[in-house]
Amino acid sequence: MSINYFILPKLSLGLGITWNRFTKALIEQEVKKTDNITMVDSIQTKRIMNIKKADSNFVLSYFQAIFETQFEWERFSAGARYSFGLQPYLKFRLSGIEKREEKNNALQLFIRYKLWDSRKK
Repeated sequence: MSINYFILPKLSLGLGITWNRFTKALIEQEVKKTDNITMVDSIQTKRIMNIKKADSNFVLSYFQAIFETQFEWERFSAGARYSFGLQPYLKFRLSGIEKREEKNNALQLFIRYKLWDSRKK
């Protein structure tokens, strides 16, 4: 959900919030073995796993904030949208390191063309 406001006749700014729901993910898992003499890591096993629930480190749902701007010119419009996580979607712990969290963010640039306009001019 977002709210956009025209600050000029052709330029709008907006902000909003998005709710995301986790359904499944593909992850890659590697098991490494270190040779204590040469200190070289070698991969013992490597597999791709399909996770369908939040039984791992993924959360079931999280929110993102959205900032958007758009400029209209005749039938064209161009803009940018930036969204960033308000909550982490992934919580994990690396061996020997404190707990970590990952939040996602995205920058989208777009150009649109209006095929028809039902408003009377």
